[in-house]
Formats: sequence, C-alpha cells, structure tokens
Amino acid sequence: MKCKNDSIAHSFEKLYLNSDLSDLTFDNFVDVINLCERFELKECVNTCEVTIQSAITNDTICQGYKLALILNLDSFKQFCAKKIKENAAEVLKSDSFLNSDQKLLDKILKLIPFSCDASVIVNACMEWSKAACARNRLEINSENLRTQFGDSFNRIPFDELTVEEFSQQLITYKRFFVTEELEQFIKKIAINPKQHISALRPQPTMENGNDVIKNQLLECKRLTDTNFLNVWKRFNTFTDIFYTNKPLLLTEIHFAKLPYTDKVLQFNYILRCPTTDQWLASGNVDQSNGHAVIEHPVVIEAHKRYETILYTKNNTEFSLNIRALDDKIRLDDDIEINFQPTDCVAVTKLVFQRP
Repeated sequence: MKCKNDSIAHSFEKLYLNSDLSDLTFDNFVDVINLCERFELKECVNTCEVTIQSAITNDTICQGYKLALILNLDSFKQFCAKKIKENAAEVLKSDSFLNSDQKLLDKILKLIPFSCDASVIVNACMEWSKAACARNRLEINSENLRTQFGDSFNRIPFDELTVEEFSQQLITYKRFFVTEELEQFIKKIAINPKQHISALRPQPTMENGNDVIKNQLLECKRLTDTNFLNVWKRFNTFTDIFYTNKPLLLTEIHFAKLPYTDKVLQFNYILRCPTTDQWLASGNVDQSNGHAVIEHPVVIEAHKRYETILYTKNNTEFSLNIRALDDKIRLDDDIEINFQPTDCVAVTKLVFQRP
C-alpha cells in the first residue's frame, strides 16, 4: 500500500493487522480514520474513537472536538461537547482553546453553559483574539482584536459582566466597542442582578502590541477667563447634577477651592445616581486643591443624570468661594456635558476617559 506519509500507513497497518493503537495520535488520527472508512473497516473506526477519547484531557479537548467535526463522527462529537460543557472554565484556559480557529471558537462558545461566569468567558475570548492576532502576524490593537471574532463577537457575554468588570474592559481595550453597543451593553448591565460596586483596579491599555497606560483624558472645565462672578456661599453640602450625551468613564472630580479653618475639617464626596439612590463612588477630597480621584473609574451612561455631593465628615457648614460656572461644555468628538443650575454648586471640573 502506498501512502504519502509512512507513519500513517504504519499506524494503519498495526491497527488492522495487530489491533495495536500505540502509534495513534491527534496528528495522524484523521488520516487513519479516513483509511479505515476507505476500506469500510467500521470496527477499526470505533476502536480508534474509543482510544483517542481515552487520551483526551481538558487541555486537549478542543483539538479533539475539531477532529470530531472534521470527520463528522457523531459519538465523538457528543463526547467532546459533553466534556466541554462540564469543564467549561478549565477548557477556556487551555492551550487548545487558544489555538482554535474562528469556526471552532464559534462552535465552542455555543456549548458554554450559562452557569459559567461571564468574566471567565470574556477574558478567555480576549486572550484567544490576542493569540489569533499573533498567528496572523497582526498588531495587537482594538481593531484587530475585534476583527478576529467575526460573527462570534455576538456570542461573547459582555452584557453579563458586572459594572466593574465591564469598566475594566473599556479601560483595557480602548475603542473596542462602537457607541451603539456601549449604550446597549450599559443598559443591560445596569439591570443585571449580579451588579455590585466593588474594588477592581484598572489594567494597562493595549496599544501598539504593548501594555501601555493610555489615558486619552477629556477635561470638562467649567471655569473660564470670562467668569466674573465671585461670591461666598455657605452650606453643609454642595450638590451638582450633570449628564452627558455619550458614554464616558469618570476618573476625577475637581471642586472649588476648599477653606482652611481653625477646625480640622475632613472633606468627602459622593457620586450617586439620584433616580435610584445608588452610590457609584465615594471618598476623600484633598483639602489643598479640592481634587478627588476616583479609584475605580465609573461608567457614565449617556443622557442619565448623576449627582456629586461635597460635604464634611461631621456635617459642618462651610463656605466656598464660587465663581460663575458654565453649565454646558462641548468637548472633542461632539461630546457635551450639561450641568443643572443650582444655588450650591461646587464642581469646577470633571475629568473623563473615552471608553
């Protein structure tokens, strides 16, 4: 018998003559099966299936599933599908998953059960896309990462992430989502029963294939050179309400210059959604400059009102020197920030990042 690959012929010969499967591997499995089917050796096909199944682990299951799909072996496909469903988290972290092609990725994502944590699936898919870029010798950036998924993008559960998990995706992969997707995902995430506000540090941004922190800050300055009003106002809390026309990430809040007094006052801030009374961020305000850095950037939905509250720890009244402030600020990319006029405003600047 002539064969292009002597090792395949040798494996087939040992199987047929001696029922010896010691030379059967993932690399020659397809060719050996094709030879068995060519000579209508159904029993040999079954024997090969059982043998290769016994050798499959969570690390190699995706490779096995690909073979089952190529050969259209129903029992083998069912075996692999069951193993993937039962061990989804481990399978998604395997090298065989990272080395899957896009068609196989799509098949695998169809099998992942709802019980598998969305962040595990999303992170695994992003790692897969980086590996696909490397295989295709493409620069690792948001555009290329997105392109690798093809239609499989719609199978990735971005909208099932928590607020902080989704925020990390926005920070790590700039411009990965289009505006319409952002608005859709944010609305779904907002009503997700998994939601909770907890600590999660932003990770470096992917840029030019390197882990580089890319801020792309947008400064919404309310003070201008034409502001002439200069008055003192005294309250125990100062409140500002604002909304934007596009989704953004809020990273800093700047308040009017805080007073120095004989009493030691600890100034604090709260960022909340007034319609739901949900606290989104809180912390101390630097008394020397009135700045508050939000440790974990907050997703700001378009056309939704947000409220900042400046107060002292013991709720003491204090005075602020308030100048005239702009209520409507236009930034690049047709971004608008609108403030609701009140008598006790304190915010002079907001700092955002683009998603």
